[in-house]
Amino acid sequence: MLTAIVIVNFMLLWMVLSNALKWPRLTREAESDAPVVSILIPARNEAHHIEAAIESAQQQGALVKEILVYDDHSDDDTADLVRAMQTRSPIIGLIQPQPLPAGWLGKPFACWQLAANASGEWLFFLDADTRLHPGAVSRMLGESMARKVTFLSCWPEILAISFWEKVFMPMLNFVVFSLFPAPLQERYSTPSFGLAHGASLFIRHEEYKSMGGHEKVKHELFEDTVLAREWRTGGLKGTCLNGRGFVSVRMYSTLREIVEGFSKIAYPAFKHEASFWLFMVLHLFFLLLPVLLLPLAWWLPFEPVGISWAAGAILLARAVQCAQFGYPFWSVLFHPVAEAGLIGLGFYARHIFRNKQGVRWKGRTYNRSGVS
Repeated sequence: MLTAIVIVNFMLLWMVLSNALKWPRLTREAESDAPVVSILIPARNEAHHIEAAIESAQQQGALVKEILVYDDHSDDDTADLVRAMQTRSPIIGLIQPQPLPAGWLGKPFACWQLAANASGEWLFFLDADTRLHPGAVSRMLGESMARKVTFLSCWPEILAISFWEKVFMPMLNFVVFSLFPAPLQERYSTPSFGLAHGASLFIRHEEYKSMGGHEKVKHELFEDTVLAREWRTGGLKGTCLNGRGFVSVRMYSTLREIVEGFSKIAYPAFKHEASFWLFMVLHLFFLLLPVLLLPLAWWLPFEPVGISWAAGAILLARAVQCAQFGYPFWSVLFHPVAEAGLIGLGFYARHIFRNKQGVRWKGRTYNRSGVS
């Protein structure tokens, strides 16, 4: 068993190193400055984010034809803030909310409504907490044209400001990029290589309409990656690049928000019950237990060298990702805390998602029956 753990953990380390060294970033710029991009922002109770999101979109230059915001039945000042910004810029538009149809989740429907009102050749879907850095739109358009893709997502720099953010937020990248071979996306067209982050989806309008857009993923909590896979299923070309330096997002700012946010995704991310349990086994026995045993390795009736190798591979993988994504190296020392939190939230999310109360997020409840 210990040998298997060592082998698996070194395979995960190899994956992390490959992603850190070979995953492409945004390097090309658009050759034209014609206004061809519609920036589309679904917003539900985003009064504390929406102004900064729009301002970062306005700084993208002449390529941006319009900035549209869909007010998803907010009960805060989101709509009023957008209206105030409309008076200062003719390219800003506010889309009024429509009743959520049966079978739809809120965000896919908001994106669908935004696309229906957009006139740009390219659709750039942003979350309200996404911040675009100067030149982001030009780089994304340039990369799309050079790579001949019609679907481009940029994995954002996930910001961590507070102590608990620095402990837990790096786990999002670790979960994904210890298992997903990002550099192989453009070599293989199979749907399983589809990956996207909803904070940044850059899509050619014509193909979006022809393949069904967000209507294809109307009941999905993970509509971003599912849409990326649907894109490939339809024979279209898409990819996800490292967007650090051009796209950033601060997903959660407090421990409570982290718990609520992770609970929303920790169980619904899995299509099959077996996949969930396999994930839990991997993280409990392979990624957490060796690190917990490391301080006692030489006093336990196990092979201490094996435990040291297994734990060292995981801690080194975490350190590599700290360098890649800009997290403090001291966060590696809290790996057992982060792993235990991830595992605990996974079981908690499974419990509440499978029961009637479901997962609460921004005033809506998500469970196996849909949304209420």
